[in-house]
Amino acid sequence: MVSYRELYQAFADTRSEDELGSTLGRVLRSYGFAHFAYLGFNPPNSKARVYFKSDYPECWISRYIAKKYVFSDPVIQESRTQRLPYAWGEPAGEEILTRKQTRIMRECLDHGIRNGIGVPVHAPHGEFAVMTAIFDGPPKDMGKVLHDSHPELYLAGVYFHSAIWQHYLSGDDTPSATLTAREVDVLSWASRGKTNWEVARILGISENAVKFHIRNSCKSLGTCSKLHTVTKAICLGLIRP
Repeated sequence: MVSYRELYQAFADTRSEDELGSTLGRVLRSYGFAHFAYLGFNPPNSKARVYFKSDYPECWISRYIAKKYVFSDPVIQESRTQRLPYAWGEPAGEEILTRKQTRIMRECLDHGIRNGIGVPVHAPHGEFAVMTAIFDGPPKDMGKVLHDSHPELYLAGVYFHSAIWQHYLSGDDTPSATLTAREVDVLSWASRGKTNWEVARILGISENAVKFHIRNSCKSLGTCSKLHTVTKAICLGLIRP
C-alpha cells in the first residue's frame, strides 16, 4: 500500500514516459492489480485520436489495437458516465451490451482478463482519459481493495494523467500562443454554441470578420474545422466554454 505523500512523490520524481508507466504499474501491483492500461483521448499535441500506455499481455494489446476496440469497449463507455473508480468484470445478466461489446468481453475472458477497475479522469480543460487495471484475484477481494483504497486508486489515475499530459502530450511546440485576443473571444463564444452571426453581433464586428478569425485560428492550431478548433482550444486551456 502507498500513502498519499508517497503516491504524489512517486509520480513527481519520474523523469521519462516509460518511467511513468513503470511507476503506475508498481503502485497498482502494491494493491493487487497485475496489469494496467491508460487511454487518453484527443491529446492536444498529437494527430492520434488516442494515447495508449499499457502493460497488459501483448497478445491482447495487439488484438485490441488491430480491431479498434477502444471505440466500442464497454469499460470505456461506462467511464464516460462515471466520476469515481468502479469495478468491472464478467458480464452480469442485467447488463445491456451491443453485439460487439459482448464479443470484446468474451475475448477478455479468453485472454484471462476477468475483472478489474476503471478510473475515469475528467480533467479541467476538457480532457477525458481512463485508467483500467486487472485484478490478480477473485472479485470479492477486489471489491474490498476498491472499498478500502478508493482515494489512492483515484489519485494514481489522476497523477499519471496529469504527468503524462503535461510533460509528454502537450509539448513545448504547441502553437497555442499564436492566438490573438480577438481569436480567443471568437472561439469562446463559438464554444458556447453561438453561430457566426451571433458572435458578430456580440462582438460588434462583421460576420466575415468572425470567419476570418476562425480561419486564422485553424491555421494557428493546425485544425481543419470550426468544431475541431474550438475543441483543441479548450483542451489547451486557451478558452473556457
